[in-house]
Amino acid sequence: MASLAPYDELVPHPPADARLAARFAELRAMRPAADLGRVRELVVVVSSSRGGCTLLGELLRRCPSLLSLPAESNPYVVVAQLGGDDPAGIVAAELARAVGAPARPGDPLGATGLAREWAWRMRAQWPHADIAPERVMSWVREAGEGDPAATAAFVLARARGADPAIDARRYDLGPSAPRGRPPAGPPGELLVEMPPFVVPRPWRRAGDDELAARPLVIATPRNAYRVRFLAGLVPGARLRLLHLVRNPAAAVNGLLDGWRHHGFFNCRMPRDLAIRGYDEGAPWARRWWKYDVPPGWEAVAGATLAEVCALQWRSAHEAALDAAGELGADRHTVRYEDLVGPPPARAAAARALEGWLGIPAGELEPLVVEGLDPVMATAPPRPGRWRAREAELAPVLADPAVLGLAERLGYRPDPAGWA
Repeated sequence: MASLAPYDELVPHPPADARLAARFAELRAMRPAADLGRVRELVVVVSSSRGGCTLLGELLRRCPSLLSLPAESNPYVVVAQLGGDDPAGIVAAELARAVGAPARPGDPLGATGLAREWAWRMRAQWPHADIAPERVMSWVREAGEGDPAATAAFVLARARGADPAIDARRYDLGPSAPRGRPPAGPPGELLVEMPPFVVPRPWRRAGDDELAARPLVIATPRNAYRVRFLAGLVPGARLRLLHLVRNPAAAVNGLLDGWRHHGFFNCRMPRDLAIRGYDEGAPWARRWWKYDVPPGWEAVAGATLAEVCALQWRSAHEAALDAAGELGADRHTVRYEDLVGPPPARAAAARALEGWLGIPAGELEPLVVEGLDPVMATAPPRPGRWRAREAELAPVLADPAVLGLAERLGYRPDPAGWA
């Protein structure tokens, strides 16, 4: 189990950094590990970026009958790429220390988990900040129990005092975010976690009985390229694929928003980019890619931004469909438009998903019908928002490859009917 997924071996990623790899190894030694060998059911959520994966992952994270991770799993792969003889083993070890569920207020295990998660996130979010994990954990304990955003404000104020480069404006803090945009460009030369950064919450690691009895859900857009790899990390589990789809106009429009947002930097590329419409003239636009890097990215390194985003949408869903076919995995499709649509559509989608997951009726449905505040949003969501950019999107939406894939995913191959 020495290699990562073929995808991760082929596309650009952050360079090896032995010192940083050793720091993450020290953090792993501080955190107890769950036994992934006890997991009997693995649900991998596959989607494209800006397809609603963050929303669906958060909804499922709140279901008591499921286990999950505190946030997306991609940073664990980046940690493995920093260095080590067994990259896949490092990813498994990171997952084993993260699998669990949100802790209830007053749970002492949740307070401990929150302190450890903050120590890990601080290293992932500001990898070259020289702040000892024990110091971060002491700030969390000093902040006391309370709203995660209030704890974040307290911890980040202390962290900024230790390292002025740490900036709370790089976080997804919602209404409590500090005023003003963060500095332009990426927050560092090597990124482990993609900004806007996650705010840790009280978290408890799963017990042995829970691992054996509850499905483990892993939700990250780049899962589409790593299905076989993830299944290999928990070989005793039945693999199931939850395929989240969104029409290409809305998804590509969301990607365009993200590329023009101050966040979502992924990694520095090995060659210059000349993507038309992506912060032209800004120094970072020549080398920094946003969101996932699709195989064949070189072909669009000098294309329009809409063409880049269309490739990102298409490549992820093609990989998901290929994985389902190759592995013969049980696959359930849910439409993002239903998750955020009228209440009857939300309720029907939730009930169908409850049945497929095998969780109690009524556990997910109220969450979906009531909805959640936007997470990692670049603009207030509304149906048909992509139409304001229809002229820019028109060439890629006329691409037969895009229309054909949209039809395979259950959409009529006519943008006029897409929400």
